[in-house]
Amino acid sequence: MEHLVTLLSSCDMHVVLGVLNILYMFSKRSNFIARLNSDKRQALLSRLTLLAESWGGKENGFGLAECCKEYPDKPLPASATTLHFEFYAENSTTDSNATSNIGTKKSGQTNFVTCIHIENVDKLGKTPAQIMNDLLKVNNVPQDRQIALFTHIRLAHSFSDYRRRLQCVHARLQALSILVYNSELEENAHSLLHPGLLEVIS
Repeated sequence: MEHLVTLLSSCDMHVVLGVLNILYMFSKRSNFIARLNSDKRQALLSRLTLLAESWGGKENGFGLAECCKEYPDKPLPASATTLHFEFYAENSTTDSNATSNIGTKKSGQTNFVTCIHIENVDKLGKTPAQIMNDLLKVNNVPQDRQIALFTHIRLAHSFSDYRRRLQCVHARLQALSILVYNSELEENAHSLLHPGLLEVIS
């Protein structure tokens, strides 16, 4: 199971979708996931939840029907390829030579609120893994927030490409299905669903 969880953080969405398909079949045919020990189960569910998170809904320009069009009726929002990620850290290091489109804001004395903001992630000419490594060199991102950061990077990196955007839609719906089969949706419904989602996918 550790290997499957790790592969959910692959840069290659084909790999991610392959793992999700395996987990989906497990969920339909057995209670294998429910029988995992607490740590392994939580690690898996946290990654599924990140994949299943709402992108903002139709009202914010992220309706699933529009996202599935090669040529949407309206241009996708600029935020689709923008990384905006906030986290708390006791110590935060930044590089004064970092590119200008990476912004860092801090508040407080012992706990810092750090904001990483990068526009046009898809045009950086780097893989999601390379972008992640660059950011970790100049930002002290807590270990428990690094998977969330990478998931946001991968989504912003993929969204402008039609084929990869479809893969992201597929991954989101597959992750939602797995969470439903394992009765894990209720406590996270506010962050995973948006008004009208059921109508769109029914």
